[in-house]
Amino acid sequence: MPSMLCYVCAERAFFGYQGWSEESGPRTPPPAVPRLVDGTCPTCGGHVGLDPRHVFWHNVHGPFSTGLPEYFELVIKVPGSEESRGSRKWGLPYR
Repeated sequence: MPSMLCYVCAERAFFGYQGWSEESGPRTPPPAVPRLVDGTCPTCGGHVGLDPRHVFWHNVHGPFSTGLPEYFELVIKVPGSEESRGSRKWGLPYR
């Protein structure tokens, strides 16, 4: 099992992020999110972990889209859930 990301810091970092996944074109690196050390975030002191396998790229299409996404957002989803179906198409930003 991979080491857990800090959930609080991840939500803050993902807010407003717009980028590109590695598989879709020129990559925009995902924001840095600290990992829990002994159950505590070294940045914010939080204790809630986020499995990096629950973070997915989500492609965003504008109103005049011709099929290609305008950009990608980072979203937190539970793997295997209905809403995460097809989410791994673009790869996982954190490993």
